[in-house]
Amino acid sequence: MEGNMKVWLVVATWLCWTIIFGLARVINPSAIHNYTADAIPSVSFTITRIPGDDKTDYKQLMVDLRKKLSSGTTSNGVPVLRSTASKEAKYLLVNIINSGKKEITLGLNVINAYVLAYKVGDKSYFFNDPTELKDAQTHLFKDTKQTAIKITGSYDSLKAQGGDRESVDLGIGQLDSHIYTLHKSTALKDVAKSLVCIIQMVSEAARFKSIENKIVDKIDGSFKPKLDIITRENNWGDLSEGIQNADKKGNFKTKVRLQKEDGKEDIISNVNQIIGEMGILLYKKKKIYNIPSFGQTNFGNLIQN
Repeated sequence: MEGNMKVWLVVATWLCWTIIFGLARVINPSAIHNYTADAIPSVSFTITRIPGDDKTDYKQLMVDLRKKLSSGTTSNGVPVLRSTASKEAKYLLVNIINSGKKEITLGLNVINAYVLAYKVGDKSYFFNDPTELKDAQTHLFKDTKQTAIKITGSYDSLKAQGGDRESVDLGIGQLDSHIYTLHKSTALKDVAKSLVCIIQMVSEAARFKSIENKIVDKIDGSFKPKLDIITRENNWGDLSEGIQNADKKGNFKTKVRLQKEDGKEDIISNVNQIIGEMGILLYKKKKIYNIPSFGQTNFGNLIQN
């Protein structure tokens, strides 16, 4: 009996050691704790200045970007952003490499697709937005020298530094050039102009297929945004709300007043009028009461408003 007990003790000990060391080989401790920037999802785009390649790759960037930003739900066939996210899962990186192999990385908020910061080499620059700055600096670009720039991220703030949407061209060539600019200059007037272009070619184009399509159509050229684009950017939150809260016939509860390219009024009152232009929607909970809108224009007047 005593001999059998010894045998069982030996077997039990062997099993314990096998399980412990087996797990140690399977589970790398660094895999448990390594939730650094590497764990933040990312998408990439490389500019070649070959029109056909840039067109294909830019369109793929938009597909990838919407897929990463999407909550997995749709409204009228259009992907919808997340309604919430933990601080650790709140961000998405967009890597853009220009034709001269210069790279920048943007840090986006997955709740609203706002650009919060950008990284150049071992330095990073954050919009001085009081609602986002602390968390963004905690989780984005932690291994870089971080600087908060004197721009809040609103279009008004960018315009005050020389980044006016109506005077800054959009196009792949311009994007290519602005990446060079961000590598060599931190002057606010240079940064503002560059970011106005980059924000619209990334975040706004992801939000609106109509903006993406215009960029693609002008792949070897450029254009200045006119009132049709600007008023859509300003009203993305309201359009998102109208689409998600429309009645069974697609009618909006509140009309959204846009403008056409020539400045004439363009009133959107039904899903079918605008749905083909939309790339991704800001999450808007179905309304029961008349809760005030927190669309981009009103939500701290942040980026892309």
